[in-house]
Amino acid sequence: MEQILKRKARTKESFGVFFMDLDHFKEINDSLGHLAGDILLVEFSKRILYSIREQDTFARIGGDEFILIVENNGDAHHFEHFAKKIQEILKEPFTINGKKIYSACSIGISIFPKDGNTPEKLISNADAAMYCSKRSGRRTFTFYTQEMTEKASAYLSIGSDLVKAIKEDELVLYYQPIRNMASKKFTKIEALIRWKHEQKGLILPSNFLPIAEKAGLLTQVDFWVLANVFKNFNAAIFESLGVENITVNVTAETFFSKDFIANLVHLIQLHDFDASFLILEIVENQFMQDALSAQKVLLSLHSLGIKVAIDDFGTGYSSLSYLLEFPIDILKIDKSFIKNITTDKKALKLVKSILSLAKILEYEVVAEGVELESQMNLLALEEVDYIQGFYFAKPMDYNALKNFLL
Repeated sequence: MEQILKRKARTKESFGVFFMDLDHFKEINDSLGHLAGDILLVEFSKRILYSIREQDTFARIGGDEFILIVENNGDAHHFEHFAKKIQEILKEPFTINGKKIYSACSIGISIFPKDGNTPEKLISNADAAMYCSKRSGRRTFTFYTQEMTEKASAYLSIGSDLVKAIKEDELVLYYQPIRNMASKKFTKIEALIRWKHEQKGLILPSNFLPIAEKAGLLTQVDFWVLANVFKNFNAAIFESLGVENITVNVTAETFFSKDFIANLVHLIQLHDFDASFLILEIVENQFMQDALSAQKVLLSLHSLGIKVAIDDFGTGYSSLSYLLEFPIDILKIDKSFIKNITTDKKALKLVKSILSLAKILEYEVVAEGVELESQMNLLALEEVDYIQGFYFAKPMDYNALKNFLL
């Protein structure tokens, strides 16, 4: 980079620094082993090397992080085209030890000279842009902006506060009722985490879970939620509230962690919790990281009497074949589909298709993000099993939940 900078300073040409990080690499390492992770790094590198030119520079700088220097006097459009090319070549699965593994990467891009004139500055800014890609849902690329540096500083401050929050029980649980459309009663609830920050007030998970991920705290947060759900609810409370199940979200990092089932069983036994009340909610595209390991975890959960819900159904990159292979109980239709069902015929057709598929496979269906009476009425006509959304109730604390249900 120092040599390139000297040349470009003379010629006044620009070049792009691409900071690349493999998505969900830790989970692949944990589930398949470090040897498989090493093979993935090699195969990923081969694909990138095949797609770049002789004058470009590609290097692994540690772990699953890579830097690509695109030496071209191009504008942002040129570098955008290059990033799209990289994402395209990663769509095909990698075959590792006979298994197909889907692994994309998140990319952050800084451009000389507008985003920096030293290697350290260009790399730092590309890194900041890469984390923005991670927070945007991965498998994408982001160009650096000055705002990212300001946000990174704020993230650092919040990150240290989060460690303290977990230790000192500053996290709190909110609950959203889920309505059974047949009985017209709220028979399920979803547990949702919030952070009661001393200065910043109530912080939503979308604003602190990306920080938890970066700091390696996601599994601690997940188990904090599970422990507090088990501690706060028992069979008598469920019966008094008229609730049959409570849903808890689990991240991929926790789901694929080596001791997930053992730690879960320990918590259930510690709090004498009836596992049949629990529904674990998992985002759809998590399964494609490692189908074999996912199936083993799901079978273990079912043996404990725990139900499994697929969240954001229809938004992932996965194959419908997993619906036949995996023991799943509930599909949650993503709110992005529900939002337009009263105005967009295609959206309605898609929802109808999901409902038909679920009926054939004998899955329950929860429609998320219902905010309007017209949406609720249309879903009732389509005989959806459960509805969740602001139309009925926003997430609330435990006392408000009791008042709502009783």
